[in-house]
Amino acid sequence: MRTFQLSLALFVVASSALFAQVYGARSAYCTKNLNGTGDPDPKTTRYCCDTTREHSSTAFWSRNNMCLDGAGLGNGINLGRFVKCCGDQGAGSHSDG
Repeated sequence: MRTFQLSLALFVVASSALFAQVYGARSAYCTKNLNGTGDPDPKTTRYCCDTTREHSSTAFWSRNNMCLDGAGLGNGINLGRFVKCCGDQGAGSHSDG
């Protein structure tokens, strides 16, 4: 019976990982408007880019005030964490994917 309980617990843990999704993005920025429109907010974008950074290829680009992964070619920005960070700072967010 103990083997069955262990197997069932292992199955539940393993299958729950299939339902957890992380949306990645190449570029993202925080906006001055809460609805995600308007100009980028450079100060908030820089803060959230640094705070939510998960890969060494993710960086804030001051030329366009955006957080880019792999110079815009990667897909490593954790969009959920980035959006939450912008919202926590009182800003909106925008991403082109």
